Amino acid sequence: MTDEFDIDLTSVEEENDFSPIPNGNYEMVANQWNQHTSKAGNLSIKVEFDVVGPSHANRKIWEYFTVQGNAVQVTARRVKAWRKSMGLDPDVSFNKEALEEMMNKPFMAKVKIEPGTDGYADSNKINDFISKGTSTPKSEEKSESVQDPAEVEAAEKSTGEQDYDWMK
Repeated sequence: MTDEFDIDLTSVEEENDFSPIPNGNYEMVANQWNQHTSKAGNLSIKVEFDVVGPSHANRKIWEYFTVQGNAVQVTARRVKAWRKSMGLDPDVSFNKEALEEMMNKPFMAKVKIEPGTDGYADSNKINDFISKGTSTPKSEEKSESVQDPAEVEAAEKSTGEQDYDWMK
């Protein structure tokens, strides 16, 4: 083995675009997780997702799943949908073993742009997990990609699925 190496960096394009990816359906995979404590002091799980395709491969989205406190039911619904999107049994106990089983398994998700608040820039969020065997009609995909963020927020508030500051 040798200590020498030589990589030509002159033809490498710089990739510094951290702007959110467009709203739409993407294949994704969770690659790692760790425990996190929310601002409210509740235990949550921070999961790092990679976009696989059809575009924006290797872009990352982070999601928090609260496992203690008032939002456990929201987490339960989201994790159940996530498991269904991978074709895994959704009717299990959610624990470390179940979460490990969910790592590195591809799934489809609807991604949206979440407007930034309190000085933070806009970011991406997984809006919904798409169950295996279902697809979104092409006309719906097009309308989602140009959906007004105010309409998205109003729809979330009407369903009670909006984000809360303590989830971040």
